[in-house]
Amino acid sequence: MELLNIQQIEKYYGNKSSLTKAIDDISFSVAQGEFLAIMGASGSGKTTLLNCISTIDRVTAGHIYLENTDITTLKGKALNKFRREKLGFIFQDFNLLDTLTAYENISLALSIQKRSASEIDTAVKTVAQQLGITEVLQKYPYQMSGGQKQRVALARTMVMKPRILLLDEPTNHLDIASVEWLEEYLVSYEKAIIMVSHDRFFIDRTAEIIYELSDGKLMRYVGNYTEYNLAMSIPVFSFGYKEACEKPKQDLKTIVETTVLLEILAGNTSNLYNSLFEQSLINESFSKEYFIGYGYESIIFDGESENPKEVAKQIKKEVERLKNDGITDDEFESARRSLYGKEIMSYNDIDTLANGLVAAHFGEYDMLDIVEIYKNITKADVLSRLAQVMDEKYSALSVVKQCEE
Repeated sequence: MELLNIQQIEKYYGNKSSLTKAIDDISFSVAQGEFLAIMGASGSGKTTLLNCISTIDRVTAGHIYLENTDITTLKGKALNKFRREKLGFIFQDFNLLDTLTAYENISLALSIQKRSASEIDTAVKTVAQQLGITEVLQKYPYQMSGGQKQRVALARTMVMKPRILLLDEPTNHLDIASVEWLEEYLVSYEKAIIMVSHDRFFIDRTAEIIYELSDGKLMRYVGNYTEYNLAMSIPVFSFGYKEACEKPKQDLKTIVETTVLLEILAGNTSNLYNSLFEQSLINESFSKEYFIGYGYESIIFDGESENPKEVAKQIKKEVERLKNDGITDDEFESARRSLYGKEIMSYNDIDTLANGLVAAHFGEYDMLDIVEIYKNITKADVLSRLAQVMDEKYSALSVVKQCEE
């Protein structure tokens, strides 16, 4: 059953000479029992949209219907009554009244409705027991933790039995236990929920519909955050070479030679990397790796790209160029010195040092041997290594992307 219907709403700020369009012709609906999240960059209009739905702010144009009532036309006492009885809004900073106890904060709206004292007492204690805050009913906000304030704010809303619940960054200021409790509570909530949040993990575990707000426009995705992220994501690729290797045991000199080779081929200062980046074929996720398995070795390049096939094509082309034309002295020395320096600097980190000692122990080598190899390695060593690896016939490309329906 449709509960909320938003029709072509717009929200402008400023004047004719300096007009900002925060919301641009947005329409969507929310059914009974739906839990949707609104996402978008800071300043995209998420909170403005929530404020318009909650009637805290008025739309410039368009209509918002809640159970067939056009709330954009309500004013004065009718608007206040509608807010109290139909809408539940939980602010990121809770908005509890500091001069009132938790009990008084929760009961305030009921008192305005002139409910009887016994009716108010029963309602407050019932919701407090449900939310596990009975012990804080006589405390003031400054005496409560963030999680307790959040539950009191939720109780203040739930005691009115709203038709729709609006949440603005609900996990702010909450510890892990409180976030887990809130997640469990909201998932079991039977009415409609609209939430604005930057907490991707919380959204992933709660929301079933995601709206992305960008430049005042709204895009709808059915599913949780993981499914939304996959729909929005750039294809992920992995391209590499897997070749037979006689030595199942790691050989330090081979590792260093290959590492230097990959730095020359696809390091951040390499011709290949810069060319791919300038063509917008890769982004900062691009990486390279050398791996030795039992009876094989692999060189892998992976990352995100809208055109993984072209990335693989250009990697293969650059490999062949290096095999045919060789490596310049400058390319070799730049890569060797950079990696040598990084190796020395890594020993300043206690975790890296500890991991290195463990790896050296099980690999049966002295960790400082790596430093000596970086000092003494030659361009001829790297060229010899290049001749042994990255044969195109042993290459493969894999791509993970969202399938079109």
